[in-house]
Amino acid sequence: MSLWLKLAIVGLIAGLVAVWQLGDVDPARRWLASLSLLLYAVILLRYSQRTKPAHNSTPEQNPDGCDYLIAFATETGTARALALKTQKWLKKSGIRTSRAELNRLRDFPAPRRALLLVVSTTGSGDPPKTGNQWLDAGDLPDDFSRCHYAVLALGDRTYPNFCGFGLEVAAWLRAFGATPLFDPVLVSQEDPQSVNYWFRQLKSKGLP
Repeated sequence: MSLWLKLAIVGLIAGLVAVWQLGDVDPARRWLASLSLLLYAVILLRYSQRTKPAHNSTPEQNPDGCDYLIAFATETGTARALALKTQKWLKKSGIRTSRAELNRLRDFPAPRRALLLVVSTTGSGDPPKTGNQWLDAGDLPDDFSRCHYAVLALGDRTYPNFCGFGLEVAAWLRAFGATPLFDPVLVSQEDPQSVNYWFRQLKSKGLP
């Protein structure tokens, strides 16, 4: 609701109160004035609804026809943040992108150019909560088997099976028939040099 409409409604309420506080006004006129103010309020509300701008669909709400689909699997939010950073980096060049949790990947159509995955590993090679069900309902649509893909795998070298889940996702996609753009980029504890290497690798493949 816009500021001017809020002020108008406050003014109408004040007008109604004032009308009913006037002791020397005929009751019929009070009702007539009150109904007039209420009618004016209804007209204002209808006008505000008709002139309300439509919300533009975001890539996440309307994923059809994107060039790059960026999927992430995160436990603490790091993979989501890096997926968003990758998406913004691509969008600066006007590239159409979509972003989705890995568990919801099958709900999206295959991208025209490439699938980019930012995948965290928890514990001893386990998937995070937004990636632990990505294949529970079966394989991905066949279109994904014709995709190019790249994986940014996040983990911690002090744990066994470093980046195990990210490597598992990359291996599964390759076995499914998808084509890797380059080997998975492994990142330990958000190492900035490794993250920068991810963007350099993308650039080497002509992105953005």
